[in-house]
Amino acid sequence: NALVQLAEARLAHMLTEPGASVRVARIPPNGKAKVGADDFIVANGEAEFRKLLDVAEQAEAPAKLGPLDWARMFVGEQHTNDKGVTLRWHRDEYYAWTGTHYRTVSDSDLQGAILRWLDEHGTEATPRLASDVLKCAASEVRVSFDVEPPVYLGEHGNARHNWVAMRNGLLNLDDVLQGKSVILTTHTPRWFSPFALPYDCDPNATSDVWFKTLDEIFNGDEERVTLLAEWFGCCLTADTSLHAILLIEG
Repeated sequence: NALVQLAEARLAHMLTEPGASVRVARIPPNGKAKVGADDFIVANGEAEFRKLLDVAEQAEAPAKLGPLDWARMFVGEQHTNDKGVTLRWHRDEYYAWTGTHYRTVSDSDLQGAILRWLDEHGTEATPRLASDVLKCAASEVRVSFDVEPPVYLGEHGNARHNWVAMRNGLLNLDDVLQGKSVILTTHTPRWFSPFALPYDCDPNATSDVWFKTLDEIFNGDEERVTLLAEWFGCCLTADTSLHAILLIEG
């Protein structure tokens, strides 16, 4: 793996700069299972581990990486966290996840970040290379043109949810409309949405002033108050199946 080899060489370079002597001991793989130094010692004993150290070699210089290799490394290091990828390319625009929703990021800003990142990685950072990496990154984080946000980007296909991003989580409007208990879903970069409401969802919140105002406007007519609440609920969703329009006179 060229990216692993590059990371290995970079670490060796960082350690040798202050005067350390660095050699690489390679632990034999065990199928797909992760094998660290402690795992190897427990399974094979200290003597076998010392044999690996005795034949350790200097870190090899990495193979020359192409723009696509750099793009994959950039996305993995700069735009991936424990919840997933946080950069998307959709309809000729890049979108970066803010923690609650996605917002557009210009090609020039992203290319500048890539140029600086390339320089930090010790390669010959040029605007041409940064531009090529930017174009290749699009293929790594592409969301199909026909996908209409907001949408959940699943590993095995996309799914539409009736969610609204709040500051403290994702609110399922279906639960609200059905009178179920409100349980927020943790924010995730898989929820590809360009907007989020800038306040928390509090199921126990009250609006005494608002209800008093409605009571005064509608003269205590609860039916009209309920109708208005239903209409506001419809406005929060992308569903237009009711084919309804509200006319308010006065």
